[in-house]
Amino acid sequence: MAERRKRGQGEGSIYQRADGVWVASVSLGTENGKRKRRVVYGRTKTEAKQKLQALIAELQTKGTLPDPTKLTVAQYLDQWAQWAAGTVRASTMESYRVKLEKYIKPAIGHIQLDRLQPFHVQALYDQMLASGLSRRTVEYTHAILRRAMRRAVKLRLIPAAPTDGVDAPRAEHREMTVLTPDQLEKLAQALSDDPLGPLYYLAMVTGARRGELIALRWDDIDWENRTVTINRAATVVNNEIRFDAPKSRHSRRTIPLTEEAIAVLRRHRIAQAEQKLRLGPLYEDHGLVFPRPNGRPQEPSQVSKHFRLILQRAGLPHVRLHDLRHTHATLMLAAGVHPRVAAERLGDTVHVTMTTYSHVLPSMQQEVTEKLAQLLPAMPAKEK
Repeated sequence: MAERRKRGQGEGSIYQRADGVWVASVSLGTENGKRKRRVVYGRTKTEAKQKLQALIAELQTKGTLPDPTKLTVAQYLDQWAQWAAGTVRASTMESYRVKLEKYIKPAIGHIQLDRLQPFHVQALYDQMLASGLSRRTVEYTHAILRRAMRRAVKLRLIPAAPTDGVDAPRAEHREMTVLTPDQLEKLAQALSDDPLGPLYYLAMVTGARRGELIALRWDDIDWENRTVTINRAATVVNNEIRFDAPKSRHSRRTIPLTEEAIAVLRRHRIAQAEQKLRLGPLYEDHGLVFPRPNGRPQEPSQVSKHFRLILQRAGLPHVRLHDLRHTHATLMLAAGVHPRVAAERLGDTVHVTMTTYSHVLPSMQQEVTEKLAQLLPAMPAKEK
């Protein structure tokens, strides 16, 4: 399966197809609600980039590209999306486009960019909340629009970002659920009879994210040193499963595995080999550790849905698959694992780990205090 390659910041829409051809495109704005684009191709990235620059120069000469001084918000956002696509993961860009097309452009896209005011933006957010959308959705929409407007300021298209004068709603705090040791034991028993049990078990003992586990390949397992290396993640873009770079640079990591985890993976590999023999040429071998029965990548939403069924059958409370990650992190910190080590194992920064799991820190502080009391001498009372 081809992996989409990230583009350098500011290079525009340039990417390499699975067949090796480089594709570059420029947006011509929208017409009747549909994006218009011109596309060029090259055998190398440099060739595609040169053709793109020549195309832009030609379009500017012909007056095909919008006049920057007369850009509407919609026209500018189309141009901005093309630039932003080279700076974020494909799945993130897809979520950007959904918010742009569904909420932002229908409401304020017709306004001339340099005439967009904070009250226009505030009205957009108020309208979204009034329609029943969550505060989290509105906050995320604000983050996207704010990034686009600040880019417009840098390009000197507008003197100030209208989003900076708006108080966006803050998303509700989403409570995490941490499974108890008894619940984890019950879950482990339920997983032993399920084809996807090894995936959920690895989530439990490594804290890996759903997309990271779906993209895991057998080559990522080091049997001798008992480790698993995370260097890609599965995402869904335009209803297509893609293997992209992990969430951040911190997400690329190697996680030591327990003996039991290695044993689970060995049994799973044997079962997978038997399945391949049964299907013969019908099995699509992508080298994945946790594929569908036919070898193709798992659909992320189906993996989460199946997890809920396992919980239900086991009589366990409803928790998200991601809560196994929270449980893993909480158990590490409660056991006294240094936050930096925990962050490296989770593929997060220390700041994110400390902020997310701050509820564990008070008990850790108390434990440290008790240990110090045993190590440090007492100061005797002054004799009278």
